[in-house]
Amino acid sequence: MGPISDCGQGQREISQLIINTMGDEEIKEPNVSDDGSYPLHEAVKRGDIELVADLIKNGADVNDRDQNGTTALMLAARFGQIDIVDLLIKNKANVNLKDNNGSNALIFVAFNGKIDIVKMLIAAGVILNELSRPGDFSSVFASQRALVFAAQNGHSDIVELLIKNGVDVNGRSKNGLTALMTAARNNHLETVKLLVASGADVNFKSTNGTTALINAVQDGHLEVVKFLIEKGADVNAENEYHSSALTIAHNNHYDSIEELLLQSGAKNNK
Repeated sequence: MGPISDCGQGQREISQLIINTMGDEEIKEPNVSDDGSYPLHEAVKRGDIELVADLIKNGADVNDRDQNGTTALMLAARFGQIDIVDLLIKNKANVNLKDNNGSNALIFVAFNGKIDIVKMLIAAGVILNELSRPGDFSSVFASQRALVFAAQNGHSDIVELLIKNGVDVNGRSKNGLTALMTAARNNHLETVKLLVASGADVNFKSTNGTTALINAVQDGHLEVVKFLIEKGADVNAENEYHSSALTIAHNNHYDSIEELLLQSGAKNNK
């Protein structure tokens, strides 16, 4: 590991001494560690904003990536470090860089629910739709994935903010899931209602034919099932395995859901 990562948490004096004794190349070169992270990455992981500032002042590149393609900004967004995110952006951190999996800082913050960081990224120019940068489909796709992940975790405030700023409410993740599908699967009823009110298609299918209704039935989320049916969900839709919501409800002994589906016109083809 590099010298910064060897310092214990809270050892501010030692960290400063290391900065004072490190040469320019040591500050700018990655540590000899498993992920090839730079001193700046290590400082962010420790949440040491003073050390982050010192490293930048001494020439650290805020857009350096480790071997996974992760930048300091992505780490700060992931850990919900608002002040460090602000500092990095003010020092020209690129909000649209993506790691080796195609994830940008917006995707990372969609998990932890820090809406203030989302606002910072939007203000700094993170790409949200094709109008922002025509032809940059990978960045548009990243913003759609961020919406899906925010919905998955029930962060309705972030979902609403992203949609208001132009993210496609029916955008899909890598496996074809929409925000509505993930919100339904995780029983986030208020997020489901918000998405539908914002134009989410209740009958979109994922790559394996899953719908939001099928997802809601999977884990027995009765209230979500009721709402989706009220909004026109196809009760007879089947996934690629020819399983319908009714089949899944029956096999899992979700009696109340099975009864509701039958009352709503679901056909028992078994």
